[in-house]
Amino acid sequence: MAKYPTKKFDCWQLAKEMQRKTFEGVMTAREQGKILIAGSSGFQGCFLTGLAGADGFAFLSSEAYGGMLSANTELQKECIREVERRGYSPDLCSYMRNYWGSAFLNRSPWGEFPHADLYVQPAICDTHAKWTTTMAEYHGIPCFVIDVTEAMDFDKQGGHHKQYFIDQGLELIEWLEKHTGKEFDDERFIESVVNHQITSDLWAEICEMNKAVPCPMDQKSQYSLSNAIIREHHSPGAVRFMTLLRDEMKDRVAQGIAAVGNESCRLIHDNCPAWYALHIFRYMEKYGVVCVGGHYGMAFTSSWAYTEDGRLKAIKTVGYPGWQRPSNWEVALRVLVSGGGGGALLPDAGRKFTLGVARDWNINGALFHLNRGCEGWSRGRMEIIYALREMGLPTSTYEGSTGDMKDWNEAQVLNRIDSFMESLDLSRLED
Repeated sequence: MAKYPTKKFDCWQLAKEMQRKTFEGVMTAREQGKILIAGSSGFQGCFLTGLAGADGFAFLSSEAYGGMLSANTELQKECIREVERRGYSPDLCSYMRNYWGSAFLNRSPWGEFPHADLYVQPAICDTHAKWTTTMAEYHGIPCFVIDVTEAMDFDKQGGHHKQYFIDQGLELIEWLEKHTGKEFDDERFIESVVNHQITSDLWAEICEMNKAVPCPMDQKSQYSLSNAIIREHHSPGAVRFMTLLRDEMKDRVAQGIAAVGNESCRLIHDNCPAWYALHIFRYMEKYGVVCVGGHYGMAFTSSWAYTEDGRLKAIKTVGYPGWQRPSNWEVALRVLVSGGGGGALLPDAGRKFTLGVARDWNINGALFHLNRGCEGWSRGRMEIIYALREMGLPTSTYEGSTGDMKDWNEAQVLNRIDSFMESLDLSRLED
């Protein structure tokens, strides 16, 4: 009999429906008379809402699309083969290669590749700028790249970071007006920025509840339920969904509802997962293991800060005492660039964030994906492992790729996991 009660998330079906509608909107954008914009997930939705309104555009998140292709194994293999046939290196970002291959083949899981009207790309990772400029040149469409200067404690890094972003934001507004013939609406933009910050605050609050024992939400579920903030965090729908999820998490904690009924060990899983092999999380559950979170998944599009003694905590960037709604687009831009975050792709920030989770989320160890498919999220991982070991936490690694199945050896990965479980004195539970 399980130690703790378990229950499927009440909002799970709503999350699936939101994802379906997003990709359906992408595939039918032209026949609905909407602008289709593509680029990595970020803050573009705020600008696009200011330009066209919440119902005037569809957004293809290139990383979400590349990850989704990873789970469509046969098409993914064809995409990778096509990119390599064209002479691109196999050590490039696997998301990007999946996306490119789908475009070159003019195939998607639902028919033809969804060709964008414009590319708007925040250059957060090392491949982002070339990802979209290559596609823009291939399709002959306009592209705008925003140079994002990432920092962990943004307010302490100097006002020039913010001003640099604001200057580029103004250029983007003018560029969007030029290429669409639409007039930018400041009020719509302000509202979308507020929504963006609310969903970021809510996601951090939700992840912080995983400190509870038993853990109310496993990491595999986090990946699915966070899709609302990855794709459309600027929208009222995302705010409603994240509010529902936050309230449900509070209820799960109060009732002692567990993600894993026989929870006996709590791990950090670090780095992007192999999307075609999410079953490894269920495999570890057979040992009573729950993965409670990690830098990837918890850090991006969420509001975090550190206390004076270095503790990680969720914060509010909207609605706190004394908070005032942005009065104009420039103030809204400053809010957008000043929101809390986990310093997603900086190695030092990853170490600081992961150590914060290790201290306060009742962690027993950490499993690291040495991910050949993403250089950005893999930077500094060995240093983080060393820091966790200095804390006395056991760690292990496995090799793979977030989006290229050629880099995956199932037997080897499961053998690594079995060995790690044995080192933690865990025995496989009966089914």
